[in-house]
Amino acid sequence: MDTQPRNQIIEAIAWLLKLLLKTALVLAALAAIAGGGWYGYQYWTVELPQSKVRVEARYAPYEPETSDDAVADRPINLLAEDSEEQARLRLKRRMDAARSAIAEAEALGLCLKSSPIRLRIVNGSSSTVEETTFSFIAKMPKRSTDLASSRKQFRSDKILEPGEEQSACFPVPELSRNVDPETLQWSARIDSVRFAD
Repeated sequence: MDTQPRNQIIEAIAWLLKLLLKTALVLAALAAIAGGGWYGYQYWTVELPQSKVRVEARYAPYEPETSDDAVADRPINLLAEDSEEQARLRLKRRMDAARSAIAEAEALGLCLKSSPIRLRIVNGSSSTVEETTFSFIAKMPKRSTDLASSRKQFRSDKILEPGEEQSACFPVPELSRNVDPETLQWSARIDSVRFAD
């Protein structure tokens, strides 16, 4: 008679263990579904659109052909004997020359020597880009080491609708070696993209 209650206790414990195992399996399956759903949501809403935003960089210096009095990249030297009106006129000529040089460089797809790195951001996604954060990469030909040692991040808050692009010029970032930036292969890497809600 003692074996019957003991068998009932063993059966009750076995039933309870099966119930706990089934519950754990159901919870694990729900967690996997939720995790997969979250990953899918992240992929479709963040990773996939971000992968369709491209950045390109190239070294594209341009030196405008202007007189010494109106070179856009040089500091303005006001002469002590200049009257206020002469100084204003000289400054206006310099500003006009700078605007002209910038417009000329832009038309050629180039940059002034003070900011010779031309960056192009292309929004190939179906979402509106609100902000792009990126870094420049500078490598010697046939080398893998990135010489843009500062790892400085740059930011563009230009809103780009789907299919739009933006170009801008940037100064050469700090390099880990003393090399001519013109000899390097330039590219850029997207660090983050923020899309409109």
